[in-house]
Amino acid sequence: TEQVLKRWPDAFTPYYKAIIPAERAVEDVLALQETLADQQPRVRVDQGPPHRGTATTLLRIYRAGVRFELSGTMSWLDNLALNVINELSFGLQGRSVPRCYVH
Repeated sequence: TEQVLKRWPDAFTPYYKAIIPAERAVEDVLALQETLADQQPRVRVDQGPPHRGTATTLLRIYRAGVRFELSGTMSWLDNLALNVINELSFGLQGRSVPRCYVH
């Protein structure tokens, strides 16, 4: 894991570093490594922070090369009874890391 993390120091934008906790960044790096290795997107679902006293679900999508457009999946999310509260996308790239995305 330490060798993997050494590849990523210049890949994260200042915005990503400002709002994403270090432990989540490690999770993101590991998921992105898998995504970059086989060029297949990854999805992670976790409990999100409460929103107006209601439990939320945090959906993270990892993609190599091409940005994922959430608006194209709105009907799919509606069918699952999920409402989008907030959408964040981060494009990451470094000297030894090809373009990839965390949504």
